[in-house]
Amino acid sequence: MRQEIAKDPSKFYTYSAEHLSLAFPVVNENEIQLKAKEENERLWKTKTGFDNVMKRLNWNEHPKKPAQSTIDNLKIPHHMQALETKQMMKGFQYVPGQNGKPDFQSKIK
Repeated sequence: MRQEIAKDPSKFYTYSAEHLSLAFPVVNENEIQLKAKEENERLWKTKTGFDNVMKRLNWNEHPKKPAQSTIDNLKIPHHMQALETKQMMKGFQYVPGQNGKPDFQSKIK
C-alpha cells in the first residue's frame, strides 16, 4: 500500500479527511538513509576499497624519527662515547693567544 502511495505524486494523503495536520510525507525513509550512507562512504572510500592518501610504506613510523646514524649512535652506551671523545681530543690543546687575541683583555684604561 505504501509503495503505491509513494509512486502517486499527484495526490495528497492524510490520516484524516477533515484535517491536513495528520498528513504524512510521500517519501521512503529507508531509501533516504541508504542514500545518505552511500554518500558518506563515497567521500572517504574509493571503488576498490580504502585508499592510502599519503601512500607511506610504514604508517607506524613516527614523523620526526631521527636519521639511522643517530639511532646507531644512541645504541652505544654513554661511557663508551665519552671515552672515545676523550681519546680523540688528546691531540688538541687550547692555547688562548694562538688565535690572534690576547689571553686577557682589560677594559680599564
